[in-house]
Amino acid sequence: MKRCYSFCGTEKCGQFSAKLPDDAKITNLEMDDYLLKEKKFPCELVLKPFKKKNVPPVVWHDYMYNEFAYFMVSKRLKEFLVEFSTKNDNIEWISVNIRHNDIVKTYYVITFQEVPDVLDLANTTFLPNSDFLLVPCIAAEKAENYSVFPLRMPHFPSLLHTTEKIKNELRKEKFSNLKFEKTKTSLNGVVMK
Repeated sequence: MKRCYSFCGTEKCGQFSAKLPDDAKITNLEMDDYLLKEKKFPCELVLKPFKKKNVPPVVWHDYMYNEFAYFMVSKRLKEFLVEFSTKNDNIEWISVNIRHNDIVKTYYVITFQEVPDVLDLANTTFLPNSDFLLVPCIAAEKAENYSVFPLRMPHFPSLLHTTEKIKNELRKEKFSNLKFEKTKTSLNGVVMK
């Protein structure tokens, strides 16, 4: 089957989030514009727990939650995505150091120059009189030309999509903190059940 899937972080693993340090000279609302211009983070981020009480030990997941809602991944997951990339992928990476106490690890934010043409427009539902996606339908024959792709936000997506083949490879590697959900998919204009 050639179904497509969305993927992001799992809720149960979101006990820590990468955030700006208290003394940062930039706000999280300014970060998108800064990264688009500079292609690098202005400072390292700090790993902070979501809850103040009963804080569990830190786990450095392959998908890292962050206050910007960027798709932020470990070096291992980045290398996997680079290895499986296709000639059509238009992916760039921005590295960021994340600190927790004395430990610093480098993570990577995936960015795209544009949203690829993977939609089956006839089976996609848009907000009336607009181009705002309500229920996207991915054309499997278009999607197989890409490894991973966004459907809405090109520069800093928080949700990625992929094919069943790549999803299966990601699962095989047992990357931590990734959740997959079926996405409405068509094959030659026929929506898969």
